[in-house]
Amino acid sequence: GKRHRIAATRFESCSVVENVQQADGLRTLKREEAQTALIVPIRSGSRPLGFLQLASRKPRKIAAEEITLVEAMSHQIGVAIQKMMLGEELKRNMERIATLYEINSSATSTLELQSVLRVLMEKIQSFLADAALVVWLTNPETGEIERAGCWNLDEDEWKGRDLGGVPVLVRKQ
Repeated sequence: GKRHRIAATRFESCSVVENVQQADGLRTLKREEAQTALIVPIRSGSRPLGFLQLASRKPRKIAAEEITLVEAMSHQIGVAIQKMMLGEELKRNMERIATLYEINSSATSTLELQSVLRVLMEKIQSFLADAALVVWLTNPETGEIERAGCWNLDEDEWKGRDLGGVPVLVRKQ
């Protein structure tokens, strides 16, 4: 939620908290009776992803080498998260490309309009889950827009509706 977004941006740089029990926030660390903490941001480039909290239940000084090591680990975690996010995005894009290829193949594999529309609407549904889809096409003989197909609607009820003319979005100006 919002509180977590604020916490993630609160630690723009590495922070050493020498007295956790007296510091603002840090409820979890306080509950665990932490005395000293090191808080290091996790980033993907300049974008904050979160932060690491390392704590000790005994008061102690945190050495510069420890801070450097934890910052390096935090950087590696950020790179790993970024790779995972890019992998997920790539997978979604590949699925979209495969669907578009299937739509193209389906549309060119048959000359029967209703079969093509059914396949197209099924594939479009994979992008827009639970959407009601309607296709209107121009009648080549009359030049008028007519209902061609629907998806996730009662087709008989849809075709039986008196819509009072051409849909607003396709009216000629």
